[in-house]
Amino acid sequence: KETEELLDKREQSMESNEETYLARLEEQKNAALAAIESGKSENSLKFLCEKMDAEGLWRFIVERRKDVTALRAELPSALESAIDPARLVLQALEGFYDKGTGKTEKKDSGLGDQRRACSLLLESLLPLL
Repeated sequence: KETEELLDKREQSMESNEETYLARLEEQKNAALAAIESGKSENSLKFLCEKMDAEGLWRFIVERRKDVTALRAELPSALESAIDPARLVLQALEGFYDKGTGKTEKKDSGLGDQRRACSLLLESLLPLL
């Protein structure tokens, strides 16, 4: 009977320890993801510019429209790493305008976000010209 009680106590303590470790592991995972995400933005932006990936650059900027301050700080230095920054920006902006009509596309309801992305790209290019 004593051995059975001892085993029950060990089992309960193992369960509580497991919960504690899982909670701590979750906190560590979240902290690691946050650290990666903060450094990932600048590296991804530079990578896209180095590869002259205009479509990827456009999506990256539009998806991160709420973090304009960080983008405004990082984009000029990332564009410097492109082989031809002006061409990259023009190719990124190409999808914003209808070919032939010169009118902006209204596929998305986020036209304002797209306009801000255009402005941000052009503002970031100016110091490099």
